[in-house]
Amino acid sequence: MKLVCRCPLDAFRPEAADALAARGEVDVSAYTLTPHDGADLAPPGAAAGAGAEALLLVRFADPSHAQRLLDEVRASFRCTEAFPVREHLVHDDGAATTVARIGFLRRSAALTREQFQDHWTSVHAPLVMAHDPLFHRYVLNLTEAGCPWDGVVEQYFADPAAWAQHDRLIVAERAAVREDIAYLLDSMVQHAGVPMARR
Repeated sequence: MKLVCRCPLDAFRPEAADALAARGEVDVSAYTLTPHDGADLAPPGAAAGAGAEALLLVRFADPSHAQRLLDEVRASFRCTEAFPVREHLVHDDGAATTVARIGFLRRSAALTREQFQDHWTSVHAPLVMAHDPLFHRYVLNLTEAGCPWDGVVEQYFADPAAWAQHDRLIVAERAAVREDIAYLLDSMVQHAGVPMARR
């Protein structure tokens, strides 16, 4: 399982993330999260833009630890939003990446949460992979009832140019993918995630 946690950038403390990971029961990834409206992305290493916050992805093996870890992470990092998800890894080729699309999704009103998640994992993800995407890692995060989001998508790219080209291809040449996104989603709140140094 995994926790998706957003917090103010100044609330992220590397030593607290390291201490959490050092216990051995969890794996912690941290990102600087900047709202992305489709404009050009900042180059790797650029300073965080306006509206930036921190994103923590906390993976753990034992579902019985979920509530305890959720309470601990909320308290340690002053989370503005934190919720558990079931992680569905679609693709990871092991290549180096510098930026990730992190999208917080709301399903179409025509779909139940269960219908949305089933179509997303069994139809949409294979469709995306069949069209030669330019990302190196692709993760679908399935939320639980009561969460304000129906899913969180992670797509990891080599650099901002690869992300931009990926999106251009969807608009220009990937009609089936574009139409399926329209079928699935009412909206997506999109962010650029850049890995944050922990030490």
